[in-house]
Amino acid sequence: MDSSNNLSRFVAGALVALLTLTSACDRDSLQPPTASNVSPSVQSRFTRYVALGNSITAGLQSGGINDSTQLEAYPVLLARQMGLQTPTATTPWTNSWNTPLMRGPGCPPPYTNIFTQERLDGAAATACDYRDLPIPTFVNNVAFPGADVVETYSYYDPSIVPSATDIYKTFLLGGQTQIQAARATDPTFLTIWIGNGDILDALLDETNPGSPDLYPAPAEFIETYAQMMDSVDTFQTVSGGVLIGVVQVTAAPYASVGGAYYLASQTIPTLTVDLNCLAKAEIPGTSDSASVLIPFHYGAPIMGAAALGVPQTIDCSVDEVISPVEAIGMIGAVTQYNAAIAAEATERDWIYLDPNVLLAGLAQDTAAIRPFPAFAPTHNQHQNEPFGWALSLDGLHPSARSHVLVADALIDAINAKYGASIPNIVQQ
Repeated sequence: MDSSNNLSRFVAGALVALLTLTSACDRDSLQPPTASNVSPSVQSRFTRYVALGNSITAGLQSGGINDSTQLEAYPVLLARQMGLQTPTATTPWTNSWNTPLMRGPGCPPPYTNIFTQERLDGAAATACDYRDLPIPTFVNNVAFPGADVVETYSYYDPSIVPSATDIYKTFLLGGQTQIQAARATDPTFLTIWIGNGDILDALLDETNPGSPDLYPAPAEFIETYAQMMDSVDTFQTVSGGVLIGVVQVTAAPYASVGGAYYLASQTIPTLTVDLNCLAKAEIPGTSDSASVLIPFHYGAPIMGAAALGVPQTIDCSVDEVISPVEAIGMIGAVTQYNAAIAAEATERDWIYLDPNVLLAGLAQDTAAIRPFPAFAPTHNQHQNEPFGWALSLDGLHPSARSHVLVADALIDAINAKYGASIPNIVQQ
């Protein structure tokens, strides 16, 4: 089972689709919206709202992305509440807020069962459908899955490691960077949620997750984030925005604490979990501690074999497991990332939104965020929401319900900061 590379196996199909998209997408055709596109009920500050980001902002859920998941993403919901029109079946690209949609089951299709690796419509993990046509004349959601901070403004920086998700740069943006695509709309308002991908590689690596070599040192991240914001400053038309912090990915149920596996072993005779999986270490400067973390891609196959009666042992001294010291390193890096992001927001008198506050609240409810393997070893008990209702089937990306919560948190912050009256999605 390889859920950590849930985007890497569709490249062959994606290359075929790329040929079609490249011929259909003309950079020069991307023009900013005209006044006639904009709803007269919207305050001028929000008339040309643009979202930058990576997989969450783009709308990836359950290890896949298609037009349905894209239209459930928080920036689409926020734009709608701002009064901006979004694509519909009858008028897909004549409106004032556009997302470059993927048609069909997806690219790749989302999981329908994480344990069996089944995907929507029974499609293969390599499946990749084309972009919806016609191509929009401008794009408001310029995020693409897999984007690191440096990729918002450069395709050629030596720090960029080629990956399967690079195909989205062409699929969704026609070969432009996010900054270039955003500039084409003359944006008046921005939300930027970028940086999660920079740290996520350290969680998903199958050989040595948690290694500091797998995520940027704080000084490097701070420098690239500042360069991105310098590029944003050249837009001239922006009159406000929100910078969203990086998620503490070590808290994602995709990487459960060793204690959860140890607890499961007490009721599974064929599973042995060594006591070293209970190790913890104090997080400097706090009263909290970090535990051993067992990534889903490592622990789930072991659990599956044990459930079938095959004796299994989990030894948490191996490289495939994240040690408390490695977890502390990741937590500390994200803390410094977010301090720098907050400072960038303050410098521009923008909003800084810390997503970890929302996630910490959800984590108090085990129905919302459920650690693996905190359920029956047959996997049947919570097959539809294995990680809780707040997470999609990959244990990393928000569910549609959580996108609503993110959109409402943004609405509350925007209304408070800018004196706006954007209505909430969920009425308080």
